[in-house]
Amino acid sequence: DDRLVAESGDPDGTLDFYTIHYYDWAGTTGSPFHHAFAELGLDKPMAIGEFFLDETLGVPGAELYRTLFDAGYAGAFGWQWYDWWQNRTGLTHNWPMMLESMALLFEQEREAVDLAVPGPDIRSLAVQPLQIEPGGEATLSWDVRQADAVWINGAAVDSVGTETVAPTETTTYRLVAEGDGIRDSTEVTLEVLSAGEINRALGRPTAASSGEGNLDTRDPENATDGDPETRWSSNWDTQGIDWDDQWILVDLGAAYDVARVILDWEAAYGRVYDIDVSFDGQVWTTVYHEAAGAGGIDTVTLDPSIPARFVRMHGLDRGTQWGYSLWEFEVYGTLSAQQPPVSVVMWPGAGAKLPPLVTVPITVEASDPDGQIAEVGIYLNGEPIAFLAEAPFVVDWTPDEVGGEFTISARAVDDDGLVAWSVPVDVLVLGTALITRFEAEAASTGGDVTEQTDAGASSGAYVRMGTGSGSVTWNLDTPEAGVHMLRFSVQLPSGAVSVGLKGPLNPRPIGVLLDGPGDGWLVVEKSISLELGQNPLLLSKGSAGEVWIDYVDLVPPSLVTDAVPADDLPMDYRLEANYPNPFNPYTVVPFTAPAAGHVRVSVHDLTGRRVADLVDGWRPAGRHEVVFDGARLASGVYMVRLEAGSGLQSRPIVLVK
Repeated sequence: DDRLVAESGDPDGTLDFYTIHYYDWAGTTGSPFHHAFAELGLDKPMAIGEFFLDETLGVPGAELYRTLFDAGYAGAFGWQWYDWWQNRTGLTHNWPMMLESMALLFEQEREAVDLAVPGPDIRSLAVQPLQIEPGGEATLSWDVRQADAVWINGAAVDSVGTETVAPTETTTYRLVAEGDGIRDSTEVTLEVLSAGEINRALGRPTAASSGEGNLDTRDPENATDGDPETRWSSNWDTQGIDWDDQWILVDLGAAYDVARVILDWEAAYGRVYDIDVSFDGQVWTTVYHEAAGAGGIDTVTLDPSIPARFVRMHGLDRGTQWGYSLWEFEVYGTLSAQQPPVSVVMWPGAGAKLPPLVTVPITVEASDPDGQIAEVGIYLNGEPIAFLAEAPFVVDWTPDEVGGEFTISARAVDDDGLVAWSVPVDVLVLGTALITRFEAEAASTGGDVTEQTDAGASSGAYVRMGTGSGSVTWNLDTPEAGVHMLRFSVQLPSGAVSVGLKGPLNPRPIGVLLDGPGDGWLVVEKSISLELGQNPLLLSKGSAGEVWIDYVDLVPPSLVTDAVPADDLPMDYRLEANYPNPFNPYTVVPFTAPAAGHVRVSVHDLTGRRVADLVDGWRPAGRHEVVFDGARLASGVYMVRLEAGSGLQSRPIVLVK
């Protein structure tokens, strides 16, 4: 900046951002597609000024823009000398891939993308549910941007909003938006039908055991979207695997007395299959068995009707060499007089890695929509460890030093005697910790660094980095590749100090702020990617501040622990309570990040199916909030999940319409 100002004579003539060009002949070492912007330690944003749109060392071409966005870069320009490439190699697919890659980013991160396009941007118009019985209600929701005025069926409304509607007959809601002198419109229809003619599976959360090649056009929701032109298909590529045992299930959102199930098969059908029902999606009861299916449309009538919240088609033998394939999966019935309870294991979260000999408060939340909870049983690997008659439903568990994999589940019984199990939560107890400690006094040092003794330090010694510049270099022997946690034990007699941290996979030092009380040893954590085997780790400091370093603990990816609930971890990633809760249809989900990095916040139903992605990308350190719109979902309990750093946290949220 000083040189630019000196050359131009303009005090505002400083550098706004950095830019680089990248092509894959340079490998992954300097690749922005393989290294986050934060790793560069730069003081200004960076844009990628030129790159080629194609598969880049493992990153699909369609995901290049999204990858740069997630990695924290400020912008990017795809490049191709079209005629030259066309004539030389025939790679005519590359320049259209720029549009495909940008379109994917736009679809997934619409809030972050502004389009210089005149006229209104109608982002959504939806009604949930799509069918109601006379006297029923539905939620109409809409989202319009860049509009001067918005109308629904002729009535002026805000650009973004929701409305409870209760028509007495089938009604079409037409949204008209105007902006920049341009009008656009869209519409949605809410059907009013008799109770027995409503397809309770329509638009409901749906999950399946597999999908054909994991293609979007084969998602299980295609079987419950009411569109006879879209379908779900299970996988069938044999490769030594038996694909006969496959299933698709739908969560009706409440218990209905199921009287009829319709399976509209595509050419690939089920020769032998069961229709199963469940209150909780965990324990299933077979209510119909088909031993000689022939495809077409199968109508399964249940007489008497069977109460259930979850309905499943469980394929046992395919009728063709292909997978099971359904155009539509429909369920008909009336609302049950008695509703089952709901139970959720709140803590520990799924995938938690727990240390031995540390007490874990297994926490369960349970509720009953039409009565009271009579009892909650908490189970460990299928064996009961506690039966509780009233809230809070918490039991302390202290894993032993042996460790291993454990499954935690809960069984709720309501005052009507109905039973529902929670989604099981799998956790890992680490056993004897394999954390490796590297003493500072055993490392290589340079500059203003001296060895000191202190009875309070590990092994009775530490190194003192004085106010001059200096460095400490460890040679870390890592048992696995991946993102490791480094835990530095330091003292800061002169207050917060910035240091640089450089490993073999980051070309420039990463800036790390050491901060905390100056009168005792404290632990500072930092994540870094390391290779398998020997990894030189350099910690360096300029001529500012003083740092005492005792040791660094190396925590491999498989041993990062979650020992206590998230509320007790203010220095780590934290998923906070949403507000309001219960909500309809909007709620705010706050979370905090102690450092810049990739964060994913998603919403799941009680079957574990992801119903919304709220955040999936790079975020700076600090507190963040994201709004979740549940207008398209039915009332019920959902789980918000935060995946960041090396951990996973989850919380329940309650949508009430």
